Amino acid sequence: MKSFPVFILLFFIPLFCTAQNGLFIGYENGFLLDRFNYVNSKGYSLDQSGIGGTYGGFVGYRLNTYSLETGFYAHNSMHPFVDYDYATGKPSASNSYGSGAQRFVIPLRVAKEFLLAQEKLVIRPEVALNVMILRDYTNSDPIGGWGENVSALPGDNSYTGQTPDSTRAWGYVPSHTNLSIETGLSVAYRFKKVADIYLKGSYLAGFKTMYYETITHYSATEVVQATSVNSNAFTLQVGLRYFFDRKV
Repeated sequence: MKSFPVFILLFFIPLFCTAQNGLFIGYENGFLLDRFNYVNSKGYSLDQSGIGGTYGGFVGYRLNTYSLETGFYAHNSMHPFVDYDYATGKPSASNSYGSGAQRFVIPLRVAKEFLLAQEKLVIRPEVALNVMILRDYTNSDPIGGWGENVSALPGDNSYTGQTPDSTRAWGYVPSHTNLSIETGLSVAYRFKKVADIYLKGSYLAGFKTMYYETITHYSATEVVQATSVNSNAFTLQVGLRYFFDRKV
């Protein structure tokens, strides 16, 4: 029994002696797909995405196949407009977009590597707690708007459409800061055990609403109120990671 602790120590020494430990840095760039849920007072709803962009850099520390990292990202959001049927009250997805709420993201991320194909292929699931800073926060004032057959500017009634059918929307950022949980998965090719080039997809769920719009649809027979809310997003990015590893 006295030899058991010695046996355990001898078993783990080779593991730690071959561990890949050290700092790494990286850069990511790609698509930001903010998800918007539209609901109007006639009971119709619509889910659609705005296609924006994201980019940022990070620094981390790797211990064997686990890593801890943080960084700084910019999310350039785009919000989709809504095609509205004034006769039926039904919305449909639009192919037009406007500039949405811009935000900065600081993640605290944990990841695990799974190495395949002689350690050249890396499958890497990860989870992060993000601090988000909403750049366009303006308390209770709208940050912008859009319109169909009417001026998009709040309080500006100088433009009159050619038909009684029109839509006006105002956009709001309800909080200056927010938290979110982000889960992701990347597939990488590793060059000579010192650099990765990879494709990563992730899902980001905000603790609070990141951006919302109040929308009013006017027609000759009725006025319909609606909201469009953004609380989550998907990202699809390409990235490069470089390791400053050392053996211990």
